[in-house]
Amino acid sequence: MSGYDSPFHLSEECSNASVAAPRAIVMTSTFGGLIGWLFMLAIAYTTVDLDEISADPQGLGQPFLFLLLMFAGDTAIGAIFSVGGISGFVSFTMPTLLKITYARSFFKPGPWNLGRWSQPIGYVSVAFVTVMIPILCFPTVRGKDLTPDQMNWTVLVYFGPMLMALIWFLVDAHKWYEGPKSNLDPGDLQVGSVEEDEKYDVILGVASNENTEKSEKS
Repeated sequence: MSGYDSPFHLSEECSNASVAAPRAIVMTSTFGGLIGWLFMLAIAYTTVDLDEISADPQGLGQPFLFLLLMFAGDTAIGAIFSVGGISGFVSFTMPTLLKITYARSFFKPGPWNLGRWSQPIGYVSVAFVTVMIPILCFPTVRGKDLTPDQMNWTVLVYFGPMLMALIWFLVDAHKWYEGPKSNLDPGDLQVGSVEEDEKYDVILGVASNENTEKSEKS
């Protein structure tokens, strides 16, 4: 599964982005999962003898794959790939986690939402990521066969800097860091249609009739 973050980067160029972008994300995950499952099913039924395939003189593209190891070696490149997966999981899941916990009582959905399925899907997605992150940190071998060269160093590579950043924030950065500030006005943004613009204050992605009425009066 990949590519479901592509609509993020296209939201500024497409019309009706508040509806089109989230819809494209859901469609990417849905159709990508279905087509990927059919693709893997076809491979599973056509792949009979794994030993014969691995011994194929054509190499199956292995020379090109081995070029990836030039970056850091077998051990480090595995950690780098796992860190990429964990970083994506954390960044995509954090808003969902905050929505189903901290903001569940006052969160106002936008013009496109999952309706009554939003909360259950949020819990399932957070649970999935909670399971997947430790899995990405497991080494491929265990017991006596586990050596420093075979160890999965993802925990150190990812959570080490994250821990240092957290300590830095708690000790010093929280005293002066204020976070990003929006420099946009509600009138600068358009959400789907004129009717939706009158209903939603899209600065924070929260519905706010009061703010719209105040801006119109002023």
